[in-house]
Order: sequence, then C-alpha cells, then structure tokens
Amino acid sequence: MNEQDRQFIEALFTRQGDEFRQELKATSESFRQELQATSESFRQELQATTEEYKQHVSSAIEIVGHQISLLAEGHHAVLDKLEGLEERFDKLEARVEGIGTEIAAHRADTEAHHGIYRVKES
Repeated sequence: MNEQDRQFIEALFTRQGDEFRQELKATSESFRQELQATSESFRQELQATTEEYKQHVSSAIEIVGHQISLLAEGHHAVLDKLEGLEERFDKLEARVEGIGTEIAAHRADTEAHHGIYRVKES
C-alpha cells in the first residue's frame, strides 16, 4: 500500500467518522427533544391526575363529613327520646310505688277488720 492509498483510506475513515458523529449528534438532539416533550407531557398528565385526585378526595371528605353530621343529629335525636322515656319511666315508677303503698294500706285495713273482710292469697 502506498502513501496515496493510505491517505485515501484515512480520508475515507475520517469522512465516515465525521458523518457518524453528525448523525449521532442529530439523533442525540432528537432523542433529547423527544425526552423533554415526553417529560413535559408526563408532568402535565401527572398534574391533571393529581388535581383530579384532590377533587375526588375533597368530595369524599365532604360526603363523609355530611354523613357524620347526619349520624350526630340522629344520635342526638335518639338521646332526646331516651331522656323522654327515662322521664316517663320515672313517673310510671312513682305511680307503681304509689299504687303499692295504697295496696299495702288497703291490705292492712282489711286485715285489721278480719271478721268482716278476709284476705285471700291466690
């Protein structure tokens, strides 16, 4: 191989190397741009999904809060009814005690007049 062939081959490799570097640089730049576009698109989708999730959670919290309020109101109403029943039970208990006292007095009176009246145990 002579000097001229060697220079030709060297120039051919240099040119091929330069073309490869240019293609690699263009491909690298194209890839970088696609990656940036994909990254930006992903950020936007993530932000939209995050906002949608926040709205969903906010709605769920609002619904649960409303249900808890309804439950508290129902609990309060049940307590009010129980208090009313307790008052009625106390009155009924006092009446039963009064009737028991009257019956005991009546029995004592009946037993005191044992010749005229008789107490029958059933």
